[in-house]
Amino acid sequence: MQLHEAVRDGPSYLRNAQDIAQRSPVNVDTLYMWDNQVSAIELFLASTEDLAGQNPDLAKTRTELFQLKKQIEGKVLEFELKQENQEIPPEPAEADVVEDMTAYGQELLGIVKQLRGVKATSFKELQELEEPLQQFANFVVDTEPLKGKSPKLDQFRNAVKKFRAELDERCKAALKELQSKEVDDED
Repeated sequence: MQLHEAVRDGPSYLRNAQDIAQRSPVNVDTLYMWDNQVSAIELFLASTEDLAGQNPDLAKTRTELFQLKKQIEGKVLEFELKQENQEIPPEPAEADVVEDMTAYGQELLGIVKQLRGVKATSFKELQELEEPLQQFANFVVDTEPLKGKSPKLDQFRNAVKKFRAELDERCKAALKELQSKEVDDED
């Protein structure tokens, strides 16, 4: 994402997140709305991390989106635990989060290795890459506040972040190519 796109699109992401954050899930059938909002926030945050220092408005938007993401996730967790008659657990210690995210980062590097040579040649194959792209974005966003806490985590984070950007660009190029083939086929 380019800086001008991030500055242009940021307020829309913020408005949408604020709208969802004001509500609470009322039934299981509507949880997808909160999940979709969290996914959209994560994709925006993952795509704009390197741009935040270039524009104070973007940096502010990103900070607010981080807070709204946490608020939305909290409401979803609270709803899910109420459904199971459970209490909300206390926040884990930062050291535990670093340890868990380091282990998760290592798992994600395994997925990176599997996907390194993959080239999407159909819309179905592109769709299958959406989940790992979202996992990578989630990891990059959730570990951003942990930068500098563990050299190993930083190493995994940088590798996943770099590959996520590469895979995202490959997917965009493949989509463009598939769409142009579709138009050519209609002629």
